[in-house]
Amino acid sequence: MKKTAKQFISVMLGGAICLSFAQIASASEPCRQVQAKVDFPNPLGETEGCAFDGQDFDLCIRGNVRGTIKGEWVSYFLDEWFIIIEQPDFPVPEGTLANYNREFQVFTTNKGEIFGDAQYIFDLRIFDVDGGFLDPTIVTGGTGWYEGATGWIAAVFTNGELDKAKLYGEICGPNIPNGDDDDGD
Repeated sequence: MKKTAKQFISVMLGGAICLSFAQIASASEPCRQVQAKVDFPNPLGETEGCAFDGQDFDLCIRGNVRGTIKGEWVSYFLDEWFIIIEQPDFPVPEGTLANYNREFQVFTTNKGEIFGDAQYIFDLRIFDVDGGFLDPTIVTGGTGWYEGATGWIAAVFTNGELDKAKLYGEICGPNIPNGDDDDGD
């Protein structure tokens, strides 16, 4: 399958964003690499039962994570966090349907919860051309192993598929053990 210049630039831009996030993680604390797969049973999300820590959300999307972290990933959305940008202040190709999106994310594992904040802009037409996109998350802390954690996790969606993604990243923190201890054990 041929890669178009647009796809190549998207992947390169995504890689640059991820490398920028890597600067966030503290080199003095133990870190663990994130490499996992996610399956989303209902990729369009649900509106019932979307609450976290007493806060109600308008939409949530749940995924099952398996890899170096294991458990459930939930992205929480408020209606005002999903904004269509009709006249972007940056150059875009004709016909672009730009979208600003924000998510509060929680990865629940056997070793604790990982909290994250994701904000990004992408072209909604990507799903019309079986394209892909990157959902970058800044790790903002957590519980258990992940209390005080920093770092990044990037979900990579390809071929216009919303029901699965691959996760890559790095999480650092004072409670993360050195070595190969697996989060899922």
